[in-house]
Amino acid sequence: MKNVKNRYMLFGYQVKNGAVVIVPSEAEIVQKIFDDYLSGMSLQQIASLLTAECVEYLPHKSEWNKNRVARLLDDVRYLGNEVYTAIIDREIFEQAQAMKLSRNTQTDYERGKVISPSVVNIVCGKCGCAVRRLHDNRRRNKQRYVCNNENCGTLYRISEDKMLAMITELLSEAELVMTRETDAGEMLEIHRLQQEAARAVDYCHTDAEKARTLILECADKRYQAASKGRANADKLRRYLNRDGVVVDRRMASELMSKITLITDEQIAITLINGQTIGKENCNGTNNAGNQNR
Repeated sequence: MKNVKNRYMLFGYQVKNGAVVIVPSEAEIVQKIFDDYLSGMSLQQIASLLTAECVEYLPHKSEWNKNRVARLLDDVRYLGNEVYTAIIDREIFEQAQAMKLSRNTQTDYERGKVISPSVVNIVCGKCGCAVRRLHDNRRRNKQRYVCNNENCGTLYRISEDKMLAMITELLSEAELVMTRETDAGEMLEIHRLQQEAARAVDYCHTDAEKARTLILECADKRYQAASKGRANADKLRRYLNRDGVVVDRRMASELMSKITLITDEQIAITLINGQTIGKENCNGTNNAGNQNR
């Protein structure tokens, strides 16, 4: 049972007697993380404090980082659902989300402008392969993106300013839709858990606790898949309903799952809800880029 908890359970919870219950000591840490963030501490400061205090995220692992703290602050399961008992009040949760949005506008502008493949998946519109970003101050067009496919190698001359302007324009025209976001990997995992749970039920006389745990885990996975669309749509609305939205590096990484480069003057973006904007010309070619490869 301990290994199941360590591998699958959200921080703050454990499986006990076939039910998901709160771990009081971990719940206090979750609440303190929210309190510290709302008091003004940065994600990195919170992570450093947790690491210094040897707070174990997993057994014998207490190395926290700001991404892990950010994921915890964004996890809607702490509000409670049919599997998890609430640890965080909705008001506190929404205050933390609002603060994250406000802090995003305070990042360093030059660094915040850089939209690189390490921030969001950027692909070639001609062949669909990933691209790499090049920067050379000696060139008139300092920023370029080159397709990694050696049989394609398409070159896109798009500066950070132009990239951000195109993203901003597409987002300003976006009309959000609800899409089915459960991808193939999630569906296979849910199917695997269903099959494993069914087998465990057949032999529950030998390991009833394992059967109950797998059933709960399967229910949690199904809930996450069902609720992800709503959570992502809510995040998109929070960003896009703000006046004078300024797109930067952080905003791009939080709102988009993919950028498709079509020409030097056109891109398409795929939002975190699975919706693609500007894809009507994704089959176009980058003539300007191919002329001087």
